[in-house]
Amino acid sequence: MKKTNNWLTPNERKTIVFFGGEPMLMYDEIIVPLVHYIENVYNLDEFNLHITTNGTLLNKERIDFLKKYNIFPLLSIDGGKQTQDYNRPCKDKKESSFDLVAENIPYLLKSFPDVVFRSTVYKDSINNLFNDFLYAESMGFKFYTCVPDARSHSWTEDDLELYKNQINKIVSYLINYYLDNLTPKIMFNNLYKALRLVIINDKNRSYVSDTKTPLRCGMGTVSFSVNYCGQIFACQEQDTRAENGEYFYLGTIYEGINEEYQKKIINDYITSTCECEKPGECETCIMKNVCYHGCPSTQKDLFNDPGLCSYLVC
Repeated sequence: MKKTNNWLTPNERKTIVFFGGEPMLMYDEIIVPLVHYIENVYNLDEFNLHITTNGTLLNKERIDFLKKYNIFPLLSIDGGKQTQDYNRPCKDKKESSFDLVAENIPYLLKSFPDVVFRSTVYKDSINNLFNDFLYAESMGFKFYTCVPDARSHSWTEDDLELYKNQINKIVSYLINYYLDNLTPKIMFNNLYKALRLVIINDKNRSYVSDTKTPLRCGMGTVSFSVNYCGQIFACQEQDTRAENGEYFYLGTIYEGINEEYQKKIINDYITSTCECEKPGECETCIMKNVCYHGCPSTQKDLFNDPGLCSYLVC
């Protein structure tokens, strides 16, 4: 009988995240056999298992599997029917991606009450954001987060203003709960994270350095990505990309990590710009000393500079 490590805290366990594309496309080929391998060779309680899925390939059997093996899902869905079908149309146009996902949301929430509703905000559907937040609340989600399409160069100042207005609607809606002495049914993770960072910064103002932290997301040190071919990359966003995939390439699970490649990626970030693309914006920003300066992978794609942060992220 294998020794168990139930005493390990979540931070002490190893973490595996099934990520895509859409990882459920390889449910039978990768997810199931890998989970069983961990179960038989190691101990499942030594691992935090997660999956990011768009939900179109979920069903009761697969949700039960996730529940049985404590594989915590994050649901990548952009909103109600109008937004979802516009942003994420099915390839053959004959089916509604919204209908495919919505069918399984009640059972997913029953199995995982704390699953996060995670939406990508595209400029063409900005005006739906507040209503999409309300949809998430109406379905029973407790946690909502949205991320702008930061890989796009096409956002205008007017688009940003619309985005701010939609965010303000969400915040005002939640504030009204508190004004009525009620607890909101759903948490807006973006707001919670920002407030938490600002409060920490304020309490520790004399201890916070102006220097950047080079290992925000791992950058191929404490975390890395393995694609379906066994190749290792410093970023999960780059393991199937032709454009910058070579830059983030570290090695293979068969031959190990090339330390020279790894050092170059880290050094590039340490010596990078590490500021907002709008000069001067950082000086007056309340997030200045707790800013994570955006995603190095996205910034490498946009600006060929892993440290130059898109103003859209700000």
